[in-house]
Amino acid sequence: MGIGEERLYYANSYLWEFQGTVVDVRRDGEKWHVRLDASAFYPTSGGQPHDTGTLNDVPVIDVFTEDGAVFHTVTKPLSVGEHVVGHIDGKRRLDFMQQHCGQHILSRCFEDLMDVDTVGFHIGGEWVTIDLDVQSLSWSDVERVEWRANEVVWENRPVYARFVNPEELAHFSLRHPPKVTEDIRIVSIDGFDDNACGGTHPSATGAVGAIKVVKAESMKGKVRLSFVCGARALADFQRKTSVLREVGQALSTGVDELVLTVQKLQANAVSAQKQVEEAKEALAEATARELSAHATVLDNGTHVVLHALDGNLDFADLKRLGAKVREAFVEQVPACIGVVGVAGERLMVQLLSSAPSVHANEWFAASVVPLGGKGGGNRQAAQGSVPLSTEVTVQDVLQRLHSTLTKENPGL
Repeated sequence: MGIGEERLYYANSYLWEFQGTVVDVRRDGEKWHVRLDASAFYPTSGGQPHDTGTLNDVPVIDVFTEDGAVFHTVTKPLSVGEHVVGHIDGKRRLDFMQQHCGQHILSRCFEDLMDVDTVGFHIGGEWVTIDLDVQSLSWSDVERVEWRANEVVWENRPVYARFVNPEELAHFSLRHPPKVTEDIRIVSIDGFDDNACGGTHPSATGAVGAIKVVKAESMKGKVRLSFVCGARALADFQRKTSVLREVGQALSTGVDELVLTVQKLQANAVSAQKQVEEAKEALAEATARELSAHATVLDNGTHVVLHALDGNLDFADLKRLGAKVREAFVEQVPACIGVVGVAGERLMVQLLSSAPSVHANEWFAASVVPLGGKGGGNRQAAQGSVPLSTEVTVQDVLQRLHSTLTKENPGL
């Protein structure tokens, strides 16, 4: 029996149901690999995933080739000699047929219009990708090729496949030479493309429905295009249309005005953020002046400022206030500054020291680490955080920072 007779999908890609006989069964743990005398199940190969379905109502979860033979991985054992009825998941198969034929069309259009070769192909669960042998592409080039590819779809050109001998290859305009020397199968799009391929395809390009490129990205000196065809293209269009409609309704604007509206919102947001930052700067400066004026002065002349910021903050707020307090002191005045605040599920701590006898990182280690804190720094600055809990509060951290400094022998 030849390969074309054993693999029934070669003769009819639309064959969803078939009959066969089990000729080999191999157990693999809780799975069984089954070979039939003839099968319509497509095995993973050539960038196209395998079919799924059933054999005598037993689920087929994988299909692969080994030494030229097709094996079906099933979840229950079948017996050698058993007659089986196979059912292919037609929706999955048709999807792969649309994507694979779309790839042939798109790759040929890139070759014809831009002299760019396809060097990689993969059908994924969401996107189909091709790798193009070019370092960069403009989006206008992509759209130009995409338009021509869809024209080929709309022309509804016949698609047919045949097995040929090596001597017959000269009659075809192949983009790449076959990777095999026997059982050579050529898939042709009438008057447009010939390609050595073992995959499944529709009977005419119109069944591809549409080809839509969704992304182009540079990758290792090549360009990878992600695209969708057929039902995937419709689903992608519906999803994006729904998003645009919801965004348009939220912004009270039409789709055609969305870009301008978003640009205005971005400009307003930048302006608002600038105003917020300016307000934070002014507040930090005012707070710093107040805190420095009422600083605690130790016997050795060190000025101490310990302060808790209100609200849910980020670390930049603590750093800003700490720096402003340091600036508020006369340069020669030794100072130890501690700022504490809450960010999400953690207490943040920022420590600054210009006192000769106090290193900020050692102050942090002696005060905050025993409370479960993590962090570090250097002599002038240290920072870190403590998990927020009922056992450790902001006041606990402030008290520990103060007591460590005011001990007769602080251990710093």
